[in-house]
Amino acid sequence: MQGFIVEQLILSTISLNGFNGYKPSKTISYSGKSPKIEWECQEALYLPRSFNFRAIDAVFIKLENSKDKKVAIVAPIQVTIAKNHPDSEEKFFRELWSEWVGILSDYEIKFEFVWIKDIKCRSEEKVDQVMRSTRSGKKMVKPSFQRICIPIEEFKGGDIARRLDTARQR
Repeated sequence: MQGFIVEQLILSTISLNGFNGYKPSKTISYSGKSPKIEWECQEALYLPRSFNFRAIDAVFIKLENSKDKKVAIVAPIQVTIAKNHPDSEEKFFRELWSEWVGILSDYEIKFEFVWIKDIKCRSEEKVDQVMRSTRSGKKMVKPSFQRICIPIEEFKGGDIARRLDTARQR
């Protein structure tokens, strides 16, 4: 129950205040594997309607449209307070990312997988793409992406993390 409450608090905070330099202008809920993109909305937070949606809790999308190039920053978000959590990155790229690639086919897509965790220090690392050899040639199984781990403490001035610590002590 604590995990669900923390997740909702974090996602509400992101919806209102943004995160990691991004600020959604709109929060949009969706059903199914992927949302219907609101193209006029440059920065949006997409929330699955389904409780305990497979792999992720939300997806932030930023669309950059210049004369020369169209770029979509796609940042799946997973919030967890558990010490061990199923590999949401693996699940997202195995089950969902091809849908996103199809929807955003006119864009160069940059993925940033965001973990919001009960940790002390922020971290970022580049994860290389994974290719698999098949009879018809090489196939990309997972694109390269940036893994970003953000401490819960960075949200609401640390208030969520303090309240979580208090609840755990009871």
